[in-house]
Amino acid sequence: MDERIEKALEFIKHTSTIARNKENLRIRFELGTLFQINGGTFVITPELIAYAEILGKHRNEAVFIDRNNEPVMISDVKKFQNDISEAYLRACDEFHKGYQELTKE
Repeated sequence: MDERIEKALEFIKHTSTIARNKENLRIRFELGTLFQINGGTFVITPELIAYAEILGKHRNEAVFIDRNNEPVMISDVKKFQNDISEAYLRACDEFHKGYQELTKE
């Protein structure tokens, strides 16, 4: 096979591998930002964390609407805020670490 064709094929293979690995990292991040409690599933976002923090200053328990638009009673809002914050930071750290390793290739 022509050397130029071989190099082009190798480049295509390399870039498609990187794209696939980036997509896998993104999916793992999304899964890491799902949080289940009391039968509800929440997508953790900075907005949800901030809302829980503000609400936790005023109420011990509150109803939150989950990703399926279902009401979920959270009996300890401060604990909920702490748990989702930790899960979000963990997902971000893992995403960053994976991305750093991927960009070294």
